[in-house]
Amino acid sequence: GAHEKVQEVRAKKEAAESQLGAARHELEAAKRQLAQAESRYQGLQRSKDDVQGRLDARKQELSRAIQALREAEQTLAHSEAALAQETAHVHALEEAKSLMSKQVRELQQEIARLLQTPEFRLGNFLWNKLPLGRISRMAKKWYQRLFNAKERAKIKHKSSKQREGAAVVAACWQWPIYSHTFVYQEMVSLRQTGLDVQLFHWDLGGTDQLHAAFQYLYDNRTQLQPEWETHKKDKEHFERTRPGRLRAFLERISPLCGKSVDELEKAPIVMQACTFARTAELANARYLHSYFFYDQSFMAMLAAWLLELPRGVSCYADHMMDDYEFKFVPLHIELADVIVATSARIKQELSELSGGRFDDKIVVKPNGVDGERFPPRARPLRRADEPFEVLSVSRIEPKKGLTHLVEAMAELKKRGHTVIAHIIGSKDPNSAGSVEYAEMFEGCIAEHGLQDQVILHGMMKQEEMPPIIEKCRAFVAPYVETESGDKDGIPTAMLEALASSLPIITTNSGSITEVVDDGAEGLVVAQRDSAAYADALAKVIEDPQLELQMAAAARARFDRDFDIRVTEERLHERIHGFLDAQD
Repeated sequence: GAHEKVQEVRAKKEAAESQLGAARHELEAAKRQLAQAESRYQGLQRSKDDVQGRLDARKQELSRAIQALREAEQTLAHSEAALAQETAHVHALEEAKSLMSKQVRELQQEIARLLQTPEFRLGNFLWNKLPLGRISRMAKKWYQRLFNAKERAKIKHKSSKQREGAAVVAACWQWPIYSHTFVYQEMVSLRQTGLDVQLFHWDLGGTDQLHAAFQYLYDNRTQLQPEWETHKKDKEHFERTRPGRLRAFLERISPLCGKSVDELEKAPIVMQACTFARTAELANARYLHSYFFYDQSFMAMLAAWLLELPRGVSCYADHMMDDYEFKFVPLHIELADVIVATSARIKQELSELSGGRFDDKIVVKPNGVDGERFPPRARPLRRADEPFEVLSVSRIEPKKGLTHLVEAMAELKKRGHTVIAHIIGSKDPNSAGSVEYAEMFEGCIAEHGLQDQVILHGMMKQEEMPPIIEKCRAFVAPYVETESGDKDGIPTAMLEALASSLPIITTNSGSITEVVDDGAEGLVVAQRDSAAYADALAKVIEDPQLELQMAAAARARFDRDFDIRVTEERLHERIHGFLDAQD
């Protein structure tokens, strides 16, 4: 029995060992499977991380795409609005073209009719067949010579009584131009230098609108005559008394305009400049000052060269426009003794034009206004629901952006706000761009049905304006920069509005932001954005207290920066320096 038990135990042991071996094999297999599973898990984890990374990248790309889509939608909306404006502009231009074509046809028909009238035939016979035309031309020539002689006798007599000499000033061929009050204000203020100010001009326009403050210029002006024989004698005078100087000047400008010196010696502008210089010499000029960079500044530059006198020129916006053969802005900057930049932006542009070599000559002097002529006004608090009256004073021309004002008013009308706009100023009949824009402006008013809300006053004397200024609550200046580069510097009308305690609702065109700080003296929006302009007007309309705050800030800014008692001092100091050096 014991032996059988031993055998049984052995058998169980062997069975157990066999089972243990099998279990060990299974354990090793399980370990291998576990290792394989762990390897697959790690591979899956890496795949997951890779997929997650790609998913996150896709999410970011999708987010950027959504943002780009939104921006594209906004751009599209702006483009559609701009396209609508351009379409309206093209439509207005087509209507204007059609109207002009009709007017041309009517004028041609009228001319054809007049050519057949007995009056024309008689006049043609008397004027052209008989010698009356030649006699008239001769009489005109002698009249110009006698007029020149009389003017020169008058100016010589006056100069003999002067102790300090004269400051000769000139701006444009014609005088006066009523949008140039900023020029005339500076001219008059030059009397503070102790010199007699003498205004030179060639054509005399109507003076019925001339403000009493500028009567001095009317009383102290010299009208030059474009008479060739006089020009020749004046040129010969300088060739005799100052030999070589005229030719040296012409040699400087010859490569700038592509004309030979011989051609320039016969050029009308050069001949006229000789008469300008001779008249300045007779006037006992000690200083010359001109405005803009057109014909009168060219004449003043040549006169200063011939007479060896200090010269200044005041710059506004035309220095960036290639619109005059004899402009020569860099040469003006080089040869002038002082350049008046009416804004910091203009000084930077002049500096770039001259390579920064003459920055010490450039004085930043904004236009000045006599604050006593525009007293501050304390307007009562307004109800937010009453009509909101605004003022614009300017020529009607493209850079004034008045069509954007009309579009903003139309938008505000939809919102329940009534804006009454008083437009003081008119088109310039001598400018095709101004005439065309005036037609577009009036068409825009009619298109939006705002004839009762846009009041076109036309030209007005300053003495007639106070009642309108008194009832207005803001000055509107939706100015723009045109494709030709024309833009506003610092408009005098805007300074007069500051003086009159009017908040300014304007744009970022030209140098405007040097006058108005957004949220302080007024509100500034992007140019050509009629919707933003409407929002700016609405902000002031809906908050009468804000309007009063801005009105007070407007006058304070004027007193600090733009009253003539502040602005003119630096220029006068420079001129005194030139005069002291002469003495």
